[in-house]
Amino acid sequence: MKILIINPPFYRLQRASLIHYPPGCCYMAATLEEAGFDSVIYNADYDPNKKTILGNTDHINVKALTEEHDNYDRRLHSNDDPIWKEIRDYLIGYKPDVLIISVFNTTVTAGNNIARMAKELYPDVVTIFEGSPNRGLHCAIDPSTNGDFSVMDFAIRKEPEFTIVELVKALAAKSTDFAGIKGLSWKRSDGEVIHNEERPYLEDLDLLPFPARHRLDGWQEIPPHCFQGIYGSRGCPFDCIFCGCRTSMGSKPRLRSAKNMVDEMEETYKKFGTRYFYICDDIFFIEKTRAHEFCHLLLERRLPIYWSAQTRAEMVDNETLALMKKAGGQHVAVGVEVGNPEIRKLIKKGNTVD
Repeated sequence: MKILIINPPFYRLQRASLIHYPPGCCYMAATLEEAGFDSVIYNADYDPNKKTILGNTDHINVKALTEEHDNYDRRLHSNDDPIWKEIRDYLIGYKPDVLIISVFNTTVTAGNNIARMAKELYPDVVTIFEGSPNRGLHCAIDPSTNGDFSVMDFAIRKEPEFTIVELVKALAAKSTDFAGIKGLSWKRSDGEVIHNEERPYLEDLDLLPFPARHRLDGWQEIPPHCFQGIYGSRGCPFDCIFCGCRTSMGSKPRLRSAKNMVDEMEETYKKFGTRYFYICDDIFFIEKTRAHEFCHLLLERRLPIYWSAQTRAEMVDNETLALMKKAGGQHVAVGVEVGNPEIRKLIKKGNTVD
């Protein structure tokens, strides 16, 4: 069974390139690999010849992307655009039996385009959409409500890692009944869409294998800093109205252990040469004990690496910042959003400027 996982284009349609590895794709590839299934990841949003939106000093800013909107919209809906020809050629070259399309809120239309293209080329190809909650929680979507079931056979809701394994096992066994797979929406042969019961959130994130960065097509030619993202937690207890974290990952923070995170950083440094890492947790310092242990482990291992993280302002203190700097920390991104106290109440930020 030939399995292809695609990250659809978004920034490339705006003359940019998102070079950060697609974590949703890599986590699914990892659990599939652990279950004995090979896959290839095609990052259609990566172009080494373009300016980058992430992971380099040559940034394209938000203003530039906004100015590209009309051009983006035209290219998104133009079948003659070179990007769609590239994707078509890739599909023809690979001839997938199973096509997994990892979408988020800005790429669902591109994902529908790719699924439609694949069905035109190979009517029997199985198309699976995944809502990419690991690709930035603000961007996560439920593909069962946003994808196009005329070209989508299955939609994975919320955490995909074990749902995709159960689904691929069922497909390999030639099953036609998928009702027992939690977290799955699927289309029956008569066209009826079935929404299975929700899959409980994974409580112990250390059970997940590390993202399969090595499953990216051409990974040997990808710069080391592209592999920098470390995803150490899921879920958030706060109610900010502008964030989709609680919807996609729940209100209970679930944390990987400090050792598990540092193990991934060490492996990525040794395998890919990555020396700078970004901790993609919404609130890395939500549990100070873990943050301190993380720093002490980095100091013990004496790895020549540097890192940054993001947090809420009230979750950090001088002692923690000093330890972070000593352990190679470079900067902390803080979500300030707005200073007006009334607006902070309206957006349910849950803290004050004090």
